[in-house]
Amino acid sequence: MNVNNLLYSWNHPLDVKENVGKFVALAEELQLSCVPVFRNQSYIGCVALEDIEVLEQDIPLEDFGYVLKEASFEIGASLLDILRSFANAESPVLFALDEQKEVVGYLDIIDFLGVCKETPLFFFGGDEIVVKKKRVDFTYSQLVQIIESNAAKIIGMFTLSVNTEDIQVSLRIDHNGLNEILQTLRRYEYEIISEHKEDLHNEILRDNADYFERYLNI
Repeated sequence: MNVNNLLYSWNHPLDVKENVGKFVALAEELQLSCVPVFRNQSYIGCVALEDIEVLEQDIPLEDFGYVLKEASFEIGASLLDILRSFANAESPVLFALDEQKEVVGYLDIIDFLGVCKETPLFFFGGDEIVVKKKRVDFTYSQLVQIIESNAAKIIGMFTLSVNTEDIQVSLRIDHNGLNEILQTLRRYEYEIISEHKEDLHNEILRDNADYFERYLNI
């Protein structure tokens, strides 16, 4: 999905040799949390307003090179790559770079999330299942096979966390019955992290516990 039509134009190539105060004034004027920095009209990074407003305003920005950070993405990047760039930059705006690394505009995270919510992963009315399994035993192909063998379709899949022990994955699925899918996943040693009204697992455990308690009281 293309985000080019969401870009705001950018025509303020402030050079790193300019005083800090000019960058602060520009960020405040445009109400942006960060602005790009150039050297001889070439993009070299960004500075956050909160980092530079506390510096001496009449000194060239290049004297404070440590405040430069990356807050950009390349035109043509996927939605996931852009989302990753937002997360890494910890910024509500990213600057778009063309193939020549020139700034062609900037993207606001609110507009970006508006595009994301239109994708099937977010708007589709199916159910979300969050599962966890030991990393050494986990394969995406097996997970897909389990879901599809139960007459369900995977609308989207997102890896939530990976560590040395486990992998946790979120799936959005279209299905005709969730309980059988959940029980099949458990048989293949997937731990179900999400909670579901259709999940009979806990009810079965309670029934077994009640039966065992009655047995002990005989």
